[in-house]
Amino acid sequence: MKAYKYELTDERHPSAPWLRRIRALVDMPRYGVRAGDPGGWVESEACLAQSGDAWVSGDAWISGDAWISGDARVSGFARVSDAARVFGDARVFGAAQVSGAAWVYGDARVYGPDHTLTAGPLSSQGHHGTLTRQPGNAHQIMIGCWTGTVDQLRALATSDDWPSGCDQQTRERYAPRLLAFAALCEAQVALWTDAEELS
Repeated sequence: MKAYKYELTDERHPSAPWLRRIRALVDMPRYGVRAGDPGGWVESEACLAQSGDAWVSGDAWISGDAWISGDARVSGFARVSDAARVFGDARVFGAAQVSGAAWVYGDARVYGPDHTLTAGPLSSQGHHGTLTRQPGNAHQIMIGCWTGTVDQLRALATSDDWPSGCDQQTRERYAPRLLAFAALCEAQVALWTDAEELS
């Protein structure tokens, strides 16, 4: 006999009536879900696996031929639709949208616009900087092949040891941009710290 971890309720989404809210039938400690807790929205049971800890929460929805499985989680106002696949330990947060034939898997994280900040170019190669919000009020900055925190970006900008081996003139030209981006990132991280924490 097949074990079910969730059921479809009779509650319909107010703006997308083809979607139904799910309700947990078992505890899923990984995400703090208890039997009886409401989840997000799915078009049918074909959208969310009954095995594993895959879960849809909040106002997130899964529709079309999209498929969520493994221990993946879709939360916030995220939308996964068409033939998209989210599996493994992947997470889709905030107002992110995954659609078409996209695959999100492994330890991937997909964030909506409320969880990212991008500016640039910040390097002589034309790289933009992207700040992403991480669970636990953490953050990560990516510029080209470099990744780090706000403090690490400031240290990089004032050092002579840049990953690309830039000459002194190039470092002097781009260091002010990196420091300005670090200050902007610091302000954004402070806003995230005051907001509801990602899980």
